[in-house]
Amino acid sequence: SWVPGQPYHSPAVRRLATDIPGSQLGQLGANAEELCIRFDNGMAVQVHGQTGSLMAIRQRVMARSDAFQLGDGLQAEYDIGGNLVRLYAKFAQDLEGPYVSFNSDSTLSLRETCCYKAGRVLSKLQSDIPSSFIADAMRQLIIPVKRAIDMGLARNEEALCTAHGVDPNLVPAAELARLEQPTPVAPPVLKVLPPVGPPFKASDHFQGALPGWAFKLGSMGLGYYQESFAKSAVLGDGSWEALLEAPPQGEVGPAWVGPFASKA
Repeated sequence: SWVPGQPYHSPAVRRLATDIPGSQLGQLGANAEELCIRFDNGMAVQVHGQTGSLMAIRQRVMARSDAFQLGDGLQAEYDIGGNLVRLYAKFAQDLEGPYVSFNSDSTLSLRETCCYKAGRVLSKLQSDIPSSFIADAMRQLIIPVKRAIDMGLARNEEALCTAHGVDPNLVPAAELARLEQPTPVAPPVLKVLPPVGPPFKASDHFQGALPGWAFKLGSMGLGYYQESFAKSAVLGDGSWEALLEAPPQGEVGPAWVGPFASKA
């Protein structure tokens, strides 16, 4: 069975991550306090500046000359004590799919959990979160990276594994030192529809509506993005549209005030 060398709240995340061959130190965006360690396979971890504990696990971070840039994929974020607090995905710089926030006892926070499409909220019901989303995130991102850097799971992560039928001993460590492939593979939790032809047409101004394209400022600059490039669907039967048109499972929960609202 898996016996990690460091606990989930370890302040030695920087050392654990930089022990991986090929790892790079830098900042993700403009925040200079939270150090980011990017691995050769494109994954990355961030460190809380005050404590040195784990701040985030990112599925894809791109290397730039001046700083790292967040790429498409799953994101797992942690509080200063090393507890998992958020799971979500980004595509073409927009929130896409489930946005799941956790309470300290590993239950979902109904006030902050919702579903997004192209950066807009589509549903505020917990019942619209696919049952496989958390399990897939544990198998595809959290456990593989933590095993690779020899760090244990937080208590709420252990509870989530038990609740969603995930055995950490059966999940292999991520190959962090393996060079990133030219074409990244989307995580199983989300299906990314492959674009037909170039997914982006640069344009410094809006030239009218183009069927199948959206004019926006995204990861490739200002211009027209092919809609299928950023469109994703939940694993399982049907599309996001079909899922959200289906009747809810019954629970409504308290009034929703947005994914970043502070708790009273």
